Amino acid sequence: MSLRELWAKTPDNKRTLRPKTRKTQPQPEAPDSDKMAEGEEIDSLVAKISEGVFAKLSSVLDAKLDQIAKSVSSVCENVKVLEKRVEDAEQRISDTEDTASQLLAKLEHTEARLKETIQRLEDQENRSRRNNIKIVNLPERTEGDNAKEFFETWMPKILNLKVKNDRIKMDRCHRSPAQLRTGSERPRIVYIRLHNYMDKQLIMQSARNMGEISASGNRIHFFEDFSPTRLCPMFRGHIPPLKRVIIIYCM
Repeated sequence: MSLRELWAKTPDNKRTLRPKTRKTQPQPEAPDSDKMAEGEEIDSLVAKISEGVFAKLSSVLDAKLDQIAKSVSSVCENVKVLEKRVEDAEQRISDTEDTASQLLAKLEHTEARLKETIQRLEDQENRSRRNNIKIVNLPERTEGDNAKEFFETWMPKILNLKVKNDRIKMDRCHRSPAQLRTGSERPRIVYIRLHNYMDKQLIMQSARNMGEISASGNRIHFFEDFSPTRLCPMFRGHIPPLKRVIIIYCM
């Protein structure tokens, strides 16, 4: 008895023992009906697998697409909010530009009115000074305690004027600044307001005709009293030539 036969007799190995195969002639091919059945089974299996794969992919894709849709929806809402804010900003900018244009037009009109008003004020100031004259470089204390009384009689004498009672009527006169600066050797300017404009014209004409006028050893000068804004344009073109010939302009 061989070992194979002995192994086959054991109860646990009866089913596992396989008979020794022998080389036999090839079996004839199965009929077409069997092949068709096998093909249908394969198609059914492939269909089931495809359905399972498709269902799985569909669930995964649906979840992903839901997330994408939510993100796109959130982006669209943010874009709408931004569009609204941009529209509001554009409207505010447009309103601001309109307001700025109106304010600019008002500002230009106001500047024109202000310039005109300043010119009128300067004209009124110069008109109010039309009876005034300035005396420059007259030594301090020359007029004494009563300046008005002194200049009413001094002016006709120094300018050789022929006036009634040898006196020129004045409204007031004073030096400026009111207090003499400490350490200053230059005399303060004397401002005189005449009562009559014709007297002022007579004084200025006499001063021009006399040329050099001296008082107490100093050469004095007579000038009309113009506002500073009026003096700057008047003398802007004349002061450099005076400097070139080394003439000290006392104003």
